[in-house]
Amino acid sequence: MVLKTARRGRNAGGQFWGCTKYPECKGTLDVGSPSEDVEAEPTAMTNRAVPWTDGTARREGWRTRFETVGASLRSISVDGDAGLLSSAWIAREDVPSYEPADADTRRVVGMMSKLLHRGAAPPLHPDSERWLLEALGLGAEIVPSLAPGDIAPRLRRPRRLTAAGVRLASEQLDLPEGLLESSAEEGFVRWLSREHPELVGWLAPQVPFDWLLKAHHVETQACRRCDFMIRVPGNAPIVVEIDGGQHQAQILTDEQRDTLMSQIGIRTFRVTAHEVDAGQGPALEVLSRSLNSLDVESTDDALAWAPIHVHRLALALLESVGSGFLAGDRWVIELHDPTGLAAQLIGPYLGMLDAVDRLWGSRGVAPSLVVLVEHGSRTSYARTGIGTYDEPTDSIDAAPDVAIRLENNLSPMHVLPTAQPWPTVVVRSCSLPVRVSDPPIGGSERVTVRTIGDETPEALVCLLRALFAKQDFRPGQLDAICELLEGRDCTVLLPTGAGKSLIYQMAGLCLPGRTIIVDPIVALIEDQIDGLASHGIDRATGITRESNRRMGGTALLQQVADADAYFVFVAPERLQMQSFRLAVREMAAATPVNLAVIDEAHCVSEWGHQFRTSYLNLGSVIRSSCADPTGTPPPLLALTGTASR
Repeated sequence: MVLKTARRGRNAGGQFWGCTKYPECKGTLDVGSPSEDVEAEPTAMTNRAVPWTDGTARREGWRTRFETVGASLRSISVDGDAGLLSSAWIAREDVPSYEPADADTRRVVGMMSKLLHRGAAPPLHPDSERWLLEALGLGAEIVPSLAPGDIAPRLRRPRRLTAAGVRLASEQLDLPEGLLESSAEEGFVRWLSREHPELVGWLAPQVPFDWLLKAHHVETQACRRCDFMIRVPGNAPIVVEIDGGQHQAQILTDEQRDTLMSQIGIRTFRVTAHEVDAGQGPALEVLSRSLNSLDVESTDDALAWAPIHVHRLALALLESVGSGFLAGDRWVIELHDPTGLAAQLIGPYLGMLDAVDRLWGSRGVAPSLVVLVEHGSRTSYARTGIGTYDEPTDSIDAAPDVAIRLENNLSPMHVLPTAQPWPTVVVRSCSLPVRVSDPPIGGSERVTVRTIGDETPEALVCLLRALFAKQDFRPGQLDAICELLEGRDCTVLLPTGAGKSLIYQMAGLCLPGRTIIVDPIVALIEDQIDGLASHGIDRATGITRESNRRMGGTALLQQVADADAYFVFVAPERLQMQSFRLAVREMAAATPVNLAVIDEAHCVSEWGHQFRTSYLNLGSVIRSSCADPTGTPPPLLALTGTASR
């Protein structure tokens, strides 16, 4: 095997051992594992997602959090070790005079957030992607897809993008008051600003030491922090500790900490407070040489940044709705976007919000009119149908409800904008050494969609176009999805290649909670996970004997218990294991198992009565282990293409 760096996905920028026979063999190992050849393995999320925060969260008058919100294009491949920058820092002004959203609105916001978080870099909406290609002069290169019903734009000649890194601003870095805890820390930032100004934006103070370890499945009890972390995309993070006199009595503890960090691939540099005060010394020289070796890639390519800014704008709109900044039938937004393209690309996402509102809300979240004001120019959208927004014949001149600033060249270390007459939401670039967990939606009790006349099919078609770039459903798909969304069991008999998998994929994404899929063999699990990944959905994991051997059964079960994976693939025997059932029950305490899928369901009778008796217990085990706190089991979906009459 050879040492590689992940180019995209939730682990973009991280290193791993990859098989030398790729793509015939897709075997991988974590860094630190022996570099031996392994069998082909479905892609899985190896590191635990954790709730992340650091010293940049301390902002008076603001509420801050970290998110994973990247984007990609279906028509263009990405080249470069860092992949698309998917980590973001969100700060919203804490304005107590605004009422938070009600329960219905929070559910709509949560479901829309789930769709945005389905992967580290999910593809841009195909309609937005086509508009972007045309706006950047590539319209003549667009050719129709050869796949039937596929609406994703393709380019006549292959085109690749470099990694979407960004050189963060460092000139005249005015640190916010209270961000650092000591004069020694302030002195280190001054030294870094002088010697390595290109790295100041990638600096994070007071990084949680224990969450770093827990992300790599190393459990700890104490709540400790590292003084600084420098985390440049595409490079291994570096920890810097400023050692004062108290550290002389804690040498053993410090050595233990440094060893633990080394085990998870993070090197620690220790600098004395005396060297920091002097601005020079042997430890600073060693650190400086290591910092010089970091590869700080950057690009201002609109093809790379415009998709990311569209998804960040969508997330900022949801943040504004949840905070009560945006409400009612008309939204006016003051927008700051360095690419100047996000306002023109956001229309299809307003349509997605309207579709989700019709499924899960009371048709009171998505507005009839949206106006985005940017440098004096206005971009307006008016709702013209279910999930559709077009440019209105006339616009309005009104004061903004909220200001949204997409600041990809500023970091959490920079000061936030001064107060305006209306509240502000800021989204900035950052690089995280972990995957950030997102909270479950709407509690643990099972709910069903609110069917409103004939609106459900049109709303689902709108989401199908956005998530899978398909023009319409194939025969049988929509009927089955509607049955599942309304909480009923369903058996689907369709020929091979007729799109049975899309039924559970759409239903699982459109329902709060997580989906469990039972497959008979590992090869099918691999195919299903790869199929989801081809649509930018990487929140999936497969638990098999081989994945247990490679990544550890405890780590995989923790992903299930944490509700990190949207889709969990297992063999029927796994449901008979007490450890897995306990993990599922822990997950169900926070968010429901929204759907249980029996793929290749003819195996229940053909194999269950012969040599895999676990198939005969699936119904009872699913109903007992996957029930919500009220005892309501998930709907069961049986899929097969070969069942006899």
